Amino acid sequence: QAFGQAPEALFAQFESEAFAAASLGQVHRARLHDGRAVAVKIQYPGVAQAIRDDLSNTELLATMFRFAAGAAGALGASLPDVTSISAEISERISEEIDYRREAAHITAFSELWRDHPHIRVPELVGEASGDRVLTMTYLDGLDWAAAQDADQELKDAWAEVIARFVTGSYRHGHLFHADPHPGNYRFGVDGTVGFVDFG
Repeated sequence: QAFGQAPEALFAQFESEAFAAASLGQVHRARLHDGRAVAVKIQYPGVAQAIRDDLSNTELLATMFRFAAGAAGALGASLPDVTSISAEISERISEEIDYRREAAHITAFSELWRDHPHIRVPELVGEASGDRVLTMTYLDGLDWAAAQDADQELKDAWAEVIARFVTGSYRHGHLFHADPHPGNYRFGVDGTVGFVDFG
């Protein structure tokens, strides 16, 4: 529906069962007609509008924050400007549902780290991406749970790669990977680390 054509027009193969969850959708494995393995992130239908509707009233958010602060016993302290904080949170959450913005982030990080020997970032597949769908090259590797069983030398190598990625992104590209959740790393047995989720 997002592209006005059948999935077969874009993908040679598409796994209907998701292999991963995203904050506002799910991720499927697929293969393009040129043979590339890809991950397809699909936003849940209607979630963007539901979030926009919920966030349209920043005063309601501000009231919730005042209530939470009171329940936490912070009323005796001077409260920050909760209306401004609510507006800021609303803007950041709105960015999370904007897959075109995430597509631009993927492209920026991918260009910065292209051909790096240890840092892997997926490539955006623009012709199969849109407002509610993101398609990017698939990054293989161990997940966080499996990486725990690796030997210490390999874990140290991964830690160094992650540190280089974080510091190098903002030093060399003015970029910051703002979701350092372990589930967003793909650990290679060759010491590489793949990074995903640029929302």
